Amino acid sequence: MLPQQIAAAAIALLSVICLSALPAHAQDDKRVDYRQALMSAVGANMKAVATIYRGRLANHKNINAHGQQLKIAADLVEAAFRDKVQTPNSQSKPEIWSEWEKFVEITNAFRDASETLANVKKTDDLKEVGLAVKAVGKSCAACHQLYRVKKN
Repeated sequence: MLPQQIAAAAIALLSVICLSALPAHAQDDKRVDYRQALMSAVGANMKAVATIYRGRLANHKNINAHGQQLKIAADLVEAAFRDKVQTPNSQSKPEIWSEWEKFVEITNAFRDASETLANVKKTDDLKEVGLAVKAVGKSCAACHQLYRVKKN
């Protein structure tokens, strides 16, 4: 092969490699976007529950619905983080994947606490609701302390 042909082949190979990497990177960005949207849904439901609980609002029966939505989100967390994807926009620490079993244990605690909140019988009972809300919050805090990059 002539040097010009080798150079052309190398450029072609590099082009293929570079172009094939672009869709993977874009897909990684979308995976992180999805995880962040999922976590935003969790935050929105927790905020709604806290607003009802702290304000002693009349729509306290909605606490169960928010608990159900938290449980649904909790069921999605493990799969959302299964693939190790980190981008500059990601707020996930690499320890999620190096401590996968512990991460799953914490997400299971979140799921169980959310299910308890979804099944609170007396949503007007501040003590019962308070215990369930506290358990969900504790599971969120445990995960964030270990696996979320601190916000500046």
